Amino acid sequence: MYTPKVLQTIKDEKLRLETSVFMRHLLVLLQTVIIGTPFIFLSILATELLQSYFSKSVILCTSLLLSFLISYLLAKHQHTATKLRLANSSEFKIAAVEVLEESGFKVTNNNNKFLAATCIQNRAHISDNFYAVYTKSAVLVFCICELPFPFSQTKSKTVIATIKERCKGG
Repeated sequence: MYTPKVLQTIKDEKLRLETSVFMRHLLVLLQTVIIGTPFIFLSILATELLQSYFSKSVILCTSLLLSFLISYLLAKHQHTATKLRLANSSEFKIAAVEVLEESGFKVTNNNNKFLAATCIQNRAHISDNFYAVYTKSAVLVFCICELPFPFSQTKSKTVIATIKERCKGG
């Protein structure tokens, strides 16, 4: 788990971590491969099913490139901020910590600039990371889930939606 670069994250509204450029791109590419696992299987299946109509190599190359592009865009989308407009960040902090603990996250850093949490529940080598960066008028929220496609989007949307509900309800 890395700490976010707060000023760059606020400026770009994209998650910037305190790592080297190489590590940042390597993390996104690794996440792309994990998210794209179902797409790779679909590419191989399409190649086997359509081989009598088209050249097998053309189908495989096209479908693998398309699946990698879709997976990359899904991975990059998780690094784009979800803005929560709040009157104060203390209400968000309370709701976020409760939701994160219920979802199996462990809060690693919680100060006036950002909130960071990680989840390795039931998994040995991949983890989910949650970051929230506080600005004067909003909170920028990122939930990076390293699961294959349908689960990665579902978990991150669920965590963020639950936090939004608790902030409005409280």
